[in-house]
Amino acid sequence: TKSATPADKKARMEVAKEQALRYRIENAKNLSELLPAAEVGSAFAALSSQLASLLDSLAPRMAAELAAIDEPAKLQQVLFDECRNIRNNASAAFVAIAGDLDSRRDTETATESKRGAVG
Repeated sequence: TKSATPADKKARMEVAKEQALRYRIENAKNLSELLPAAEVGSAFAALSSQLASLLDSLAPRMAAELAAIDEPAKLQQVLFDECRNIRNNASAAFVAIAGDLDSRRDTETATESKRGAVG
């Protein structure tokens, strides 16, 4: 077997350094794109709670109006419209929660960048 020359050792060290740098960069990118599971869980819990509230309020809000409708087509349209409103409200809540998570991540990323900045 042939022993490695100093130039070979140096070249291997350079390759290893480059690979380590690529891994660090890739990890940094991934960290800014991923959210902690606890935050995602909290966001889904908040969204689920809001959706449950919207659905639970459907019957009390609509009972009197629905009871007065004797045409199936009109009843169907009223229910469809109300369900569409619930979907729109749930969608708006989801967008707001996602925006909050995004803002929090951006703030944390900026804070981390400032800590690592060389003055």
